[in-house]
This record gives sequence, structure tokens and C-alpha cells, in this order.
Amino acid sequence: MAYLDPPFYKKADDLYRYFFLLKDHKKLYKKLANYNNNWILSYDNTEEIKQIYSTSKLIKMHIELPYSINSHAKRIEKELIITPLKLPDIGKKYFVSN
Repeated sequence: MAYLDPPFYKKADDLYRYFFLLKDHKKLYKKLANYNNNWILSYDNTEEIKQIYSTSKLIKMHIELPYSINSHAKRIEKELIITPLKLPDIGKKYFVSN
């Protein structure tokens, strides 16, 4: 089982010293498409990432997390969880349509 938390897509150049370009996000998808073990991936919720991972066999769901890294603001951010695993049913409002 692998958990992956790649650099976010939006504002990556503002958030990280080293970050992915669009081609790097696509390359990660291609590697995962051929990975024969279980994996879970978390990303920022963007149309670009949803498009890259648009295959119908993958499960995509939103989760809401408090965001306070390097900030005193306590806001809630939606992240996108992507996996080929069958996830427990936590309510349809969390799942993203393909």
C-alpha cells in the first residue's frame, strides 16, 4: 500500500521550493496506472487534476480538512482523494462524478 501526497497543482510555485509542472503530474498518473499495488493519492481539488485522473475505474472523493500550515487562519480546504480501492460509503456528497 502506498500513500502519495504530491505537490499541489494550484499555486505550487508559491507553496514549494520544488514543484511539479503539468507534465510531471501526468507522468505520476502514468506510473500509477501501471502500479500493481494498492495506492491512495491526495491532491488539491482542481479541474486539471480531475481531468488527468478521469478514468472511470478510479474512485475520487472530496474530504474537508482544516488548513493551518504556516498560517494562523483556520479555514477548511477540500482535497481530492483518488484511489483504485473500494472506499467505505461515507455519503454520496463526498464522491466526485467522473
